[in-house]
Amino acid sequence: MLDIRREYPISGVVALEKILDSQGVNVPHNRIHRILMGEGLALEESRNQRCRKWIRYERRFSNCLWHADSFEE
Repeated sequence: MLDIRREYPISGVVALEKILDSQGVNVPHNRIHRILMGEGLALEESRNQRCRKWIRYERRFSNCLWHADSFEE
């Protein structure tokens, strides 16, 4: 994988993942990123590590909010 990274002048893990997939090699995105970080070929971006907000279906009083899913064939 590092040989392919040096052969192609790409900077992104996604592009490297697509090249590997086209060659029949299936390597997960996170593993590629971890390997490149270990070799010093990728950087950590602090903006991607910030805490994300979660939206929950909660209300102060019970039964004041309902959620339903429907399906038709």
